[in-house]
Parts: sequence; C-alpha cells; structure tokens
Amino acid sequence: IYKMAMALTEPGEIADLMLVELPPDGEIETWVIITNVGTSNFPENAIIESSGLEGVVDVIYYFENGTVVNGEIPVAAGASVTIRVAVIVKDGVENGMGGILTISTASTRNAAELSSVRISIDIRTINKVGFEVDGDVSRTIEYGEIARITVNVTNEGNVEETVRLLSSSPMRG
Repeated sequence: IYKMAMALTEPGEIADLMLVELPPDGEIETWVIITNVGTSNFPENAIIESSGLEGVVDVIYYFENGTVVNGEIPVAAGASVTIRVAVIVKDGVENGMGGILTISTASTRNAAELSSVRISIDIRTINKVGFEVDGDVSRTIEYGEIARITVNVTNEGNVEETVRLLSSSPMRG
C-alpha cells in the first residue's frame, strides 16, 4: 500500500482546518507534516498541491532548509517531512474575498488517495489599536512636580498603523 498522510502542525479546534484573516496584500506561513503511512519498505515520493482560491492567493511550498519544493518530496518508509506553506494574497484582491484553500498530498504511486488539510481564508482589513497605562490612569500633580506616564501601545489589527498619542491641554502652563 502506497499512502501519504498530511496534518497541520498547529491545528485549531477542528484538526484539519485552520482559520485565517488576512489583509489585502497580506500573507501567512504555516507548517504541514507529510507522513509516509504506506506499508511498503521502499522510499517513496509525495506530491503536494493546492486547490481553491486560485484567483485570490498564491501558494508556495518550502522545505525546512528554505529551498522551494519543485516536484516530488522524498519521504522514507514510516518517516515524516515538515513543509512550510506560504499563502500570499494576490495584488488587487479587495476586502470581502475569501473561501477554503485545500492543500493535499498523495504518494506518487497512488495519486488517487489524497490526504488534505484546509485553510479558511477571509480577506479583510482589521484596524485595531489597544493601549495600557502603567500605574494609575489619573494622577494629581502638585506645582513643580514632574509626572512620567508610560503608555504601552499594541497593534491588535492585521495592518501597519500610525499612532499619535495626545495629552489634554496643560493647565497654568
């Protein structure tokens, strides 16, 4: 029996499904594990392909050493190979697009029996900035004192933001 199995290295609540929100022109990388689960004692090659979202994203596969996967992936009997999957939103794709990207693997000697994982992709811009003040939020300062207030600003969205922090008008100078 010639057979490959695929799994996400960091699955969500559903083992074969990953949920992703990407901005236009965004990208994400994840890792999948391809395991030779066949009964043959001979080294075997796996093929990997994606389907769905053809006009929305590009998918590139990399070995652990960073080289691009071109063609077949050698997997020894009973062994596993970890592959990095880069999903890149194509230029011109706007908010609101999305769907399911299916990534599949199979043995080259039994390409009809696929093992797949899915990535649900939602293209939308999230603008969200959070901040925390170290210490008390309000302070009373006597004339002549200096107050230092530390503010931690966090970008909780999925696009780069420019943040301006403004203070209220000073009283009496």
